[in-house]
Amino acid sequence: MNSVYSINIERTVLSSILFNQEEMEDIINVLKPSDFYLPAHQIVYEVMTRLYYEEMPIDEEFIIKRLSTKEVDESILLEIMTTNPITNTVGYVKEIKDSALKRELISVATMIKKVCIEDDVSAADAFETIQDEFYKIADNDNSVEFKELNLIVKDFADKFKILSQDKKPIGIRTGIRQFGDNLIFEPGDLVIIAARPSMGKTSLLLTMIKNWIKNDIGVIFDSLEMPNEKIMRRLMATINQESLTDLKRGVVKDLSKYHETLKFLSNTKNLILHDKSYVPISYLKTKVKKVLRKNPHIKVWAIDHLKYIKSKGINRALEVSEITKEMKSIAKEFGLVVVALSQLRRLDDKSTVFRPQLTDLRDSGAIEEDADIIIFPHRESYYKRTSKNEKETPINEAELIVGKNRDGESNTIKLQFNGPTNTFGDFYEVSYTNQSGDISSETEIIDDGGMSIIMD
Repeated sequence: MNSVYSINIERTVLSSILFNQEEMEDIINVLKPSDFYLPAHQIVYEVMTRLYYEEMPIDEEFIIKRLSTKEVDESILLEIMTTNPITNTVGYVKEIKDSALKRELISVATMIKKVCIEDDVSAADAFETIQDEFYKIADNDNSVEFKELNLIVKDFADKFKILSQDKKPIGIRTGIRQFGDNLIFEPGDLVIIAARPSMGKTSLLLTMIKNWIKNDIGVIFDSLEMPNEKIMRRLMATINQESLTDLKRGVVKDLSKYHETLKFLSNTKNLILHDKSYVPISYLKTKVKKVLRKNPHIKVWAIDHLKYIKSKGINRALEVSEITKEMKSIAKEFGLVVVALSQLRRLDDKSTVFRPQLTDLRDSGAIEEDADIIIFPHRESYYKRTSKNEKETPINEAELIVGKNRDGESNTIKLQFNGPTNTFGDFYEVSYTNQSGDISSETEIIDDGGMSIIMD
């Protein structure tokens, strides 16, 4: 038997599907048409797959009818029909899949040599291309391992027992007081924070990250939009409630607290920060896997934001769909909460309704489909300053609109946005007179929200 294909095994599997179409229920989760070596077998299996999804009989009559417009020699179909079927196809299906993966590896080996000898391709670009090909092969290995139902029931019962004893939900709180236990991020969740420019997407994410790292919840933060230095300045403003403008000038209200926070951020193992921009999702996936091997305490992967993830396609909607599906896959595979920022469609000049909704998601409906939770930060005061020429105060009312919550309530909470520090929370202003007689104000936090985490 050839190590990279077996016509007899392919023919036997196709014959077994004809003999008992219930075999297709397991086979379709493992094999794709391209996994078959013989082109005619690929076409026959593709027809069988379409019939299966259309809930039509997978028999000789329907297959011949569908093949009437395709270039399949009648002798090929006759050979399939006259081949003795088997009742257990698992081993044969595995052999076809293994052979298909070997053929792809051989193809990549040839491609590696070709890419590496091209003069106009840098080593970095060659590595990225090769890496993408290996990921495609890995994604093609879509074999399914079924977990026994009694084990699934046991897992559920064990987790429920923890809940009943501790009265706390499994997952990660946002750290925002108004959400409390009504919004919990669970391992495997894809969370999208989406808004129009200047609404505070990054600010909201950093508010959450501050709460997480202070409560020993590890975070990988891919800042694809801002360099590390700007993120560190914003984190300092968020943690210490310092004005971003003052930090840019080298001024702080509390020098002692400033040094204390610097020491905390220098020593914490709960935040891993990267700022390489315009990278493919395959690069991010590789890096996350590498980081998790050394840092198993990481529970959250945050990405700012989707538009800075590079893709090779020409249709942005399809690109974004591929990106969000990869993120969801990574979340499930590693038990992470993946939080990604996304842009909403810009409003036209005649718009009078500014509140965001799911249909405003930019580039792809797949964002709404793949996400478990979607949060819209919104500040009506931002739009009033242009539409009604009203000045936006340093501290103004904000809303966090939960547009989608797969396992919970979609609601809206009201809180405040502190413009100078770019922070969401509860604040109050204290007026005072300084030595020169000028009246100033200082912002303090009422309640930082509190945190709790129970991971399974």
